[in-house]
Amino acid sequence: MNGGEQIMPGSAIAQAFDSYRTEVIPLEAGAMQIQECRRAFFGGAVAALDELSRIPQNGGEPITEADMQRAAVRLQRLRLELVKFGEDQLPPRI
Repeated sequence: MNGGEQIMPGSAIAQAFDSYRTEVIPLEAGAMQIQECRRAFFGGAVAALDELSRIPQNGGEPITEADMQRAAVRLQRLRLELVKFGEDQLPPRI
């Protein structure tokens, strides 16, 4: 909690899924397909959050330049993985 305030869950991932559903999932998709896609979507978000949570907090100590470099490398690896995934989903060019 932050300063005695209760932190409530956000809706950013749910909104991103809604956009994904509209843009990617076929209109004729059944309820089971939509549910499984949603589970996979949120599972990916959990994995990304887990990776980001490994970025050092340093328990109130100043974050060092080395900490920042490691965090930047972690974020860059995530970004590159997602870019590659997106590229792999495109149909092959002839």
